[in-house]
Amino acid sequence: MTIPDAVAAEQSRLLAEGLGPDHACRGTKAANCVTLYTSDSKERDVGASTTMTIRVTPDLKEKLGRLAQNTRRTKSYLAAEAVEAYVNRELQIIEGIQRGLVDSEAGRVTPHKDAMDRIDAAIAAASAKAR
Repeated sequence: MTIPDAVAAEQSRLLAEGLGPDHACRGTKAANCVTLYTSDSKERDVGASTTMTIRVTPDLKEKLGRLAQNTRRTKSYLAAEAVEAYVNRELQIIEGIQRGLVDSEAGRVTPHKDAMDRIDAAIAAASAKAR
């Protein structure tokens, strides 16, 4: 999920001023806002959670509502799970790229031909084993 930088900046500004998430959607189509309760612990301990408001399309909000009803989970729980999965996945990708750049700068690289030869050998071995 992404939101325009200007929207994120405005929401951050409102929240920094102590205006709750209800104010973060003020001046917008409030029906398109979803409040997320996130947690710092795996148990979703309410005492360790924070509130974040995001804008979603009416269609997505309706789908989230249907999913919540069908799974007997709250919309907030499902949205927080989705955001957590997205953030974890994106961080893994970015951190992998950063490790690759460090390896490349340090000269720890494999020439393309060598990498392809290894892949071709692995495919050939798997094919021979399958026969």
